[in-house]
Amino acid sequence: MITNEMKEKPQVTFDDLDALYNKINILADRIEKQGIIMPKPEPEVEMDENLQVPPEAIEILREVLAYGADKGNDNWWEDAVGSHLRHAIEHINDCLNYPETEGAIPSYKINHAFCYLMFAAVIQHQVERI
Repeated sequence: MITNEMKEKPQVTFDDLDALYNKINILADRIEKQGIIMPKPEPEVEMDENLQVPPEAIEILREVLAYGADKGNDNWWEDAVGSHLRHAIEHINDCLNYPETEGAIPSYKINHAFCYLMFAAVIQHQVERI
């Protein structure tokens, strides 16, 4: 659950990242229990074996970015890392709290969390390069 204190915090701490890591592990266990198995994707282009990005990951990012752009949200790089991490945590919390009686967790929640984490990673990477 996102608290008011978390919303007001200007920077992300290691405790925040640790909590996110724990939530992601819980979500991964739940998905595994549902029997969802991801096949190893075949890359469309020849790449170093250690650097393969699943084509599905790129497609997921494209879909979420297009959805955001359709809503007029095409300036994600202007937000702070903490804002993106909080949004990711909100989506992960939604997944963790999704009633198992409803079936599989909606993929759009996982996809949006993934996209917000990507935003945070890109912005943080740019900040560290300055």
